[in-house]
Amino acid sequence: MFKTHLFSRKFSQLAKIIFTKQAADAKNVIYFATEGEMKTKANEVTNLINFVQPVVQKDVEKNKFALVYSFPNNSIFSERLIYTEVPKNDLEKTRAMAAKAMRTFNTFNLDNLHVLFSKDFPLANRKIAVNSLIQANYEYKISGKKISNEKNEKENNSKNLNSKNKKEKLSDESTTNEFSVVKEIKILNDDLITNNMQDFKIYASMANAALFTRELANMRPNYSDCDYLEEVAKSIAIANSKVKIEVIKGGDLVKNKLNLLYAVGKSAESQPRMVILHYQGKPSEKSISHAIVGKGLTFDTGGLNLKPTNSIEDMYLDKHGACNALSSFKYAVDWNLPINLVCAIGLADNSIDGNSYKPSDIITSHKVFF
Repeated sequence: MFKTHLFSRKFSQLAKIIFTKQAADAKNVIYFATEGEMKTKANEVTNLINFVQPVVQKDVEKNKFALVYSFPNNSIFSERLIYTEVPKNDLEKTRAMAAKAMRTFNTFNLDNLHVLFSKDFPLANRKIAVNSLIQANYEYKISGKKISNEKNEKENNSKNLNSKNKKEKLSDESTTNEFSVVKEIKILNDDLITNNMQDFKIYASMANAALFTRELANMRPNYSDCDYLEEVAKSIAIANSKVKIEVIKGGDLVKNKLNLLYAVGKSAESQPRMVILHYQGKPSEKSISHAIVGKGLTFDTGGLNLKPTNSIEDMYLDKHGACNALSSFKYAVDWNLPINLVCAIGLADNSIDGNSYKPSDIITSHKVFF
């Protein structure tokens, strides 16, 4: 069976995050303000309003969100603006509004956009906004193709199973303008951002860690099997001398009393395995201070008790726990956290052949030996 591993390929998320004091080239802008600022502190946004064409000024004054405004070519904001207003200290609303604003810009195939905050926009809200903007600026793509929304497809197909016009799961990226990743997100600095730059870098890094998880989880089983995820784990270990890796694979799982994991994956071409990563971020202590465990079924057919239609299609996501664990571990290592961390992921492809375990089999787990 021919397999292609794409560990060397670039992730779908391509945006560069830049903190800058220069906004002279700002053409596409997301402007964040707190609720009521447009009315109570008009001086704070006077310059912003001046750029808006009179025909849409009333909409801005009414605090309407997600409208895209055109600007005179000779102004600093020469193309588009999204004005977002959220209740002060409402972090969830900030997250939702930031994601909505980014999704609006994702329809315009932009190279870059600027993010501005009003003077009184709280620090906590700003960090959440930056985190949300980065996470929203993502769509899973592979080999120049765009992956459609399978859940929506499922619902549409169930309504009209006999339709001859079912959507293709893969469509040429060049034939759609529905979504495009913004390539560069520029955060306009002020004193509040400059004085808390480390916090913003951490929140940006956490967002990228979430995208690392999504990318691994979204990969389909013909690309991402147990071998591939082991390669990902090894790459993390190779990149840092403080990280060691141990892999228990195939029949060695039985020798180590890991019978359940072996049973689930023993019928697959890619052998089941336990991958254990050790990070010694605090060398002065030998004991482990933190642990992460993740489930990594690269595809869960249900075994001989096969999962039914509408339940099996997205079972490539059953490895999401392992992807989260790897991403969290990588984040801790990248930031050199002063902890001793172990990450264990059980990897298996629950495939079917004559050697598959049966629903009535009795299989002893590792815990019975303790």
